Amino acid sequence: MEKLFEVLLKRYEKKLNSMLVGIVESHGSSPRKKDAFMIVGADGRVYGSIGGGNLEYQSILFAQELLKTKSSHIENFDLSNRKSARLGMVCGGNVRVVFAFIDYTDVNIRNELEKVIYSEENKIPYDFRVKIDGRSEFIIKKDKYDGKVYIFGGGHLGIETSNLLNHLGFSCQVLDDREEFLDRNNFHENIFIGEVDFENLDQYLKIQKEDYICIMTRGHVMDYEVEKFALKTDAKYIGVVGSKRKIAFVNDKLKKDGFSDDDIKRIVTPIGLDIKAETPEEIAVSIAAQLIKIRVERI
Repeated sequence: MEKLFEVLLKRYEKKLNSMLVGIVESHGSSPRKKDAFMIVGADGRVYGSIGGGNLEYQSILFAQELLKTKSSHIENFDLSNRKSARLGMVCGGNVRVVFAFIDYTDVNIRNELEKVIYSEENKIPYDFRVKIDGRSEFIIKKDKYDGKVYIFGGGHLGIETSNLLNHLGFSCQVLDDREEFLDRNNFHENIFIGEVDFENLDQYLKIQKEDYICIMTRGHVMDYEVEKFALKTDAKYIGVVGSKRKIAFVNDKLKKDGFSDDDIKRIVTPIGLDIKAETPEEIAVSIAAQLIKIRVERI
């Protein structure tokens, strides 16, 4: 969600009006459920999705028309078999879609966007309000923290995984102890990259219980240091890339440090869903799929 507001603020600063389009109610079968959002500009969709297909396509066209008149609107889409032929969809449900005009000349909007981004960064609950018709308001309410993905290792897999997860709406940090593996050009601008000492991670990081830890360092020793740190946190997810030999080596060292079998069972290894992935790109997909599953199960 943080990225959604960052995109809106960047467009605001460029003096570009935007339409924030979101599903506020969903009944029956529909492409996306409540709280799916996208940003539409004069040239089309800029960021996000409300489910794709013709519903999204028609919503983009509608948003572009509303941008011309600088107005907001709420529209009901019936996706039942009887009435959805005009959309080319027969999902069997219906959705209520809000089209909220974001005016770059409105100083209050800028203040609201900055407040929300600050709240996201500092894990503070917030309400983001946009006037719809002068009387009612469209409200995005956030009362829980999404969690960040901490990726340890900036090699090929770290690059592929972080960029894919960023595209899927996760907030990512990539950390390595080698400066040459943190080339800004390899990572999307929204991804934080940082050089750290793997043996002193507690000096850099404060992991929350909603966070994800993905370990893909260059070898046994660094994996061990990061896993030892990770097991001392309340992270929801700890995933590690590695062969059976490396896993056995690290687990043995962790047990000698006093970690129990139950502690070690917190570690997901091999990382990701089993889709027979081999290349860094394929493994990144398997990791992303696993994190999506965990994220959905939290809702």
